[in-house]
Amino acid sequence: MLGRGGFRLTKWMSNCQEVVDSIPPEERAKPSLTCLKAGDLDISSCNVELHMFSDASQYAYGAAAYVKIYDRQGNGKCSFVMGKSRLAPIKTLTIPRLELAAAVVSVRLYQMLIKELDTKVDNCYFWTDSMIVLGYVRNTSRRFKTYVANRLALIHELTSPNDWRHVPTNMNPADLASRGEHPEEGGKLFICLNGPKFLNMEKDDWPHKPDGITTEYEDVEMKPAVVTSMVQSQCQDVVSDILNRYSDWYKLQRAVAWLLRLKTFMIHRYLKHETKEIFTGGCLSLREIKTARKLILMKVQESAYGDEFSKLTSNKKIATSSSLVKLCPVLNEGLLRVGGRFQYTKFSEDSKHPIILPSKHHVTELIVRKYHEVNHHMGAHHVLSLTRPSYWIIHGIRTVKHVVSACMDCKRRFRKTQRQQMALLPVERLTPDKPPFTYVGVDYFVPMYVKVGRSQQKRYGCLFTCLATRAVHIEIAHSLGTDSFVCALQRFMSRRGKPEKIFSDNGTNFTFGERELRAEIAEWNQSRIMNELVQKDIEWQFIPPYASHIGGVWERLVQSVKRALKSVVKEQLLNDEALNTLMTETEKIVNDRPITKLESHFAIQKHHVTSMAPPICGATRMSARRNGTTAVQVRVKDEAKTTFGARRETHGNTVAAPLEIHFAIQTHHLTSMAPPISGATRISACRNGTSAVQVRVKDEAKTTFGARRETHGNTVAAPVQRP
Repeated sequence: MLGRGGFRLTKWMSNCQEVVDSIPPEERAKPSLTCLKAGDLDISSCNVELHMFSDASQYAYGAAAYVKIYDRQGNGKCSFVMGKSRLAPIKTLTIPRLELAAAVVSVRLYQMLIKELDTKVDNCYFWTDSMIVLGYVRNTSRRFKTYVANRLALIHELTSPNDWRHVPTNMNPADLASRGEHPEEGGKLFICLNGPKFLNMEKDDWPHKPDGITTEYEDVEMKPAVVTSMVQSQCQDVVSDILNRYSDWYKLQRAVAWLLRLKTFMIHRYLKHETKEIFTGGCLSLREIKTARKLILMKVQESAYGDEFSKLTSNKKIATSSSLVKLCPVLNEGLLRVGGRFQYTKFSEDSKHPIILPSKHHVTELIVRKYHEVNHHMGAHHVLSLTRPSYWIIHGIRTVKHVVSACMDCKRRFRKTQRQQMALLPVERLTPDKPPFTYVGVDYFVPMYVKVGRSQQKRYGCLFTCLATRAVHIEIAHSLGTDSFVCALQRFMSRRGKPEKIFSDNGTNFTFGERELRAEIAEWNQSRIMNELVQKDIEWQFIPPYASHIGGVWERLVQSVKRALKSVVKEQLLNDEALNTLMTETEKIVNDRPITKLESHFAIQKHHVTSMAPPICGATRMSARRNGTTAVQVRVKDEAKTTFGARRETHGNTVAAPLEIHFAIQTHHLTSMAPPISGATRISACRNGTSAVQVRVKDEAKTTFGARRETHGNTVAAPVQRP
């Protein structure tokens, strides 16, 4: 209708491809170079060049196309053809990737122009200001990551690396598409519409190609080089490699059985040989498993006992230096077995002649492990007894123990738990130079019932222990109140001296039987006790709550005291007097326990008398005076009394001077008859200055005929005449 009205349509626009295809080709609109301001030039006799520029930034990327037409005289024109721009993706990309995407846009724009222009293009040049993109395009030997590799494939398909050139950024007209231009500034717009100035010049005046455009070896877009090296080696024994590959005895037999089946199949299928083995399909049969087991054992014996195997095969005797000579080995069906005199028994062949296996072989370990696991991780001797009916393992018990010790299940179940390393001992337990009961730990133990008239009342044991000597002192408390404890403490100090520091419990995590005792102790008036002790220059320290392990020093002695009481009292009901006597006897028993190592043999000559010295115990160490004599000096004095002649001993800073003992009748007859020093003797020293050593010296002086003089430290006993 428009045609009849005089309107000639030269360009159609439609989204439907069928409408576009219905237009005759001669009536379709095509771009022509006549509209590119060629001027006076004859396009038919001119050369046509297409110049594609691309650029990118973090915001956008694009491309611009220019056509240069020039004749033989050098006259030419350059015009802008088309441009395209794209926004940068929301996902942030690196600038080199955006530059490569702009190069792809320029290539696709070139492909479209070549197809649509009705004029032949003689040459085409691609310009970019990115040296990295030029390196990517010209690199054909390295491998790139997927993003770069896909775009380079399109570029290499439509262009040649020699068509790509470098242009400075200030001369790139595509910079307007990537960065834009302010309306008041027209510099970039002029270059975009008219093209760069060097396009109107000779080719020699164009920007030169930079030399040495290469891709960096450590570029992030490069894939790491894969180096494949092949090492050819000859396998000496394929079967040995297969045996060492598996960690289960049953799986190893199945693998070898499948290989034997494959061997039989290949022989029947390709070699056409007649063999005794019959090829069968389906699952493995018991016969195939036994055949594989026999082959495995034969290979094991050949690798371990090659000389013995070859000699028995040729009916020769094995060497006497062989480890199998005592087993009298025999060769039966290709296997080395233990000989013997059970040939005519009705036992099975394996029971009469077990198969010999080496001790250090992987297959031997697999067999032992199988018996160990099947029998629920029994011990080494049990596992060895289970293997004996079929196999005789050289050094059997050692091999089985090695396998059992490596079993992870057994390690988890039967491994001993690690013990916590104990902390360092406190300073109060490392003071041998101070008298006993200088540092004291106190604790109460379970109540005991006594008979008072017709009623029963509770009595409590209050235990004082020396932290250095481990000696104990027991007092009886009539109640758990503060007054009762202060009285018990006063009695203790009157008999043992004033301590410098006292430790006690302060916890609530106790057993059910001692709940009442701990509850009462928790209600003590601690401030009153502290004030009472501060007046006497005694420091009181409570251990932290929920830390009963700190009080293990006195808790262990409480256990010893309870044990002694239970063995004596049993179910009896005592009165106060009997209970007091019992506590004193228990204290003596606990203090007489040795706290040093006892010798298991005696010297015959010069060490005889020294070895007969009593061991150090709590009673021995408590016999020191409070005025300066230490427990170590008491021990030195005791040993000096049993020595004939002079004796010098150094223990820490304590030195015993030479001691000379003279006897009236013979040398040591009467002295050896003197009673030994006991705990009661030393504890019985008076508080008025007489020490336990002086009591001992006086006792010995009474039994000596004549004069006796003894010097030990600062203690001197004057000669005593017997009436």
